[in-house]
This record gives sequence, structure tokens and C-alpha cells, in this order.
Amino acid sequence: MAIKDLPKYKDIRGTIRRNGRYPIAKVGSLVGIKAKDTHVIHHSMTAQHLKGSTPQAFANTHIEANKWQGIAYAFVIMPDGTIYQCDDLDRRTNHAGNTNDISIGTCVIGDFRKEGEAEKPTQDQIISLFLLNKELFKEIPSMKHVIGHQECPGYAWKNCPGDTWDYKKVITGEGLMNVKEEDIMSQPLNPTNPALNKAVQNVLLKFEQDKDQPLSCQWREKFEKRELTISDAVGLLYVAAERGYLNR
Repeated sequence: MAIKDLPKYKDIRGTIRRNGRYPIAKVGSLVGIKAKDTHVIHHSMTAQHLKGSTPQAFANTHIEANKWQGIAYAFVIMPDGTIYQCDDLDRRTNHAGNTNDISIGTCVIGDFRKEGEAEKPTQDQIISLFLLNKELFKEIPSMKHVIGHQECPGYAWKNCPGDTWDYKKVITGEGLMNVKEEDIMSQPLNPTNPALNKAVQNVLLKFEQDKDQPLSCQWREKFEKRELTISDAVGLLYVAAERGYLNR
């Protein structure tokens, strides 16, 4: 599974506001994606329910107040688990000072400070952050580290990504122990990968061609609307195997 195939992934690189482009990362002879070896976790320090807790609002602030080229983060994870990709991974975005060239920044929406809103990441955010980090390490061979913003040189004073949660437990998967199985299985299937898309369509077609045991049209409609969940897909494949469709 690639990052673009993750449940709830949305690419807004072509629509989010910019004021020019961030430069390509460079560390010695390493240029672009090859310079990246660290995933930095942030929290937005804005309450999850606020209308301004969005990638677009952050882009406006970073451009207008900070005079930057665009939003500081490569990824933003919303309370519902939506993963917005906001910039290319080979860029030097302004999210972690002297660590910018070697790092990719992900912002989890919420104020996770005990002295602030004292919020915690939602279960959907926990699942999405775990999956995103896992795929980052698969897609970028040079990736070695995951750290919080306050662990970057010069940012020890900053309570980011907050003290109401332990991002390390999420990254290692320990945080998923508190996530219900049904929450994972209810994640939407994101069949943007051509091979996966074709496989799902083929299974649906076999169901539809079976005149003796036809499938309800609701499954085709859910697939077309991108509402098919992981649980739905597993169930369809199970029934397809039971009927012998996969051997034809």
C-alpha cells in the first residue's frame, strides 16, 4: 500500500494556497527526498472543533503572518482521520527550524497541552498517523527517525506535539491497543491503486453476473461513491471465495 492508497488520504497539493514554492531540500550531496531521514510530529495547538483548524487556514496564516511560501506541514491529519497531503516530500518546508532539510512534518489537529484545551487525538487520528508513518518508512528508504517537534534542536521549550498523549506509542502501534477493531474495519477502502481498483471491480462484476445469487446494487453504488469500507471488502472477498469466483 502506498501513501496515496491509505484510507482517508486526500491530495490537496494542487489546490492549497501558496506564495511561490519552498526550495528542494539539500544536505551535502543529498538532494530532495534522499535528504529526508526524520518524521517530525506536531499538533496544531488549535482546538479540534474550530473552523480555523484546517490546512487552508494554516496556509493563510503561514503566508500572511509568517511570510512563508505556504503551509509548513507536508501532512495534516484531521479529527476524522482524513490525511491531507499539502506539499511534496522533497521540499524544505518551514516546520522545524534547522531540521527542515532532513525532515517531513505531520500536524495532528488539536491542542494536546494539559495547560491548553487538554484534548487528545481521536481514534481516527491515531489510526491514520500510525498508517502514514508506516508507509513513509516504506516509501523513503533513508527514513530513520520519528521525533516530536520539541525534540528538534532549539525547540525544547515548545510543548509540541503536546503532553496529553504519547506519540511514540502511536508510532510503534502500542496506541492501537486502545482502538476498537470495528474502528479500523470501518475505515473506507481507498482504491486509487490501479491494481487494487481492478481487483475490487472484478469481484463486483462476478457478483453481478451471477444470475442465481445476484448481489444488491448497493455494493456497486458504495464502491463508486468511495464509501466501501475495509470490512465491506473483506466480506465481499470472503463470499467471493466461498462461491468459487476467485478460482475462475
